[in-house]
Amino acid sequence: MSFDGKRDDLLQKLNTMHREKETKRINQTVKARLKTEDREKDLREQARPQATSLKPKVLIYGTVRLFVGTLKSILTPYCDVVEFDVAAKAEDYIIDNHIPIVFMDMDPPNDWKLCHDLFTTGRTMYPDIEYILFHKDKVAQTQVEILLAQGARELTKPIDQFKLIQLIKEIIKRQETK
Repeated sequence: MSFDGKRDDLLQKLNTMHREKETKRINQTVKARLKTEDREKDLREQARPQATSLKPKVLIYGTVRLFVGTLKSILTPYCDVVEFDVAAKAEDYIIDNHIPIVFMDMDPPNDWKLCHDLFTTGRTMYPDIEYILFHKDKVAQTQVEILLAQGARELTKPIDQFKLIQLIKEIIKRQETK
């Protein structure tokens, strides 16, 4: 191969490398711009007011079992229900969101001590929160009485659906007039 042939080959390779480099730079610029646009879109969506429900939020604390599922299905038409089976997460949620009504299942496998902690933490931060305890003679009555003396309400298992709905409506009505 002659010098001119090698030179043309080298120039062609350099030109190809230059085009590839330029294409890569353009692609990176386009990717960065698209990423910035996506980030701006996300920020706009977060800033847009979210549709809020007129239903009050309630929190259910207890191990996810048949009882908690039943309670949730009864409350859903009247309230936006949030449920937790970890007391620390429930406490954080109450503190961050000032939930007006908290339901606690005190029967095993739930730990009544964690129910006491949840009650104490929520009551300390927001004294107006209504606490409703559920139990079925598996928790010592003195443990329940301690919370009742501090303002909690007691409902026994099985759930009396009519009584529960009446109580919810009463609490919601009272909180709306505050």
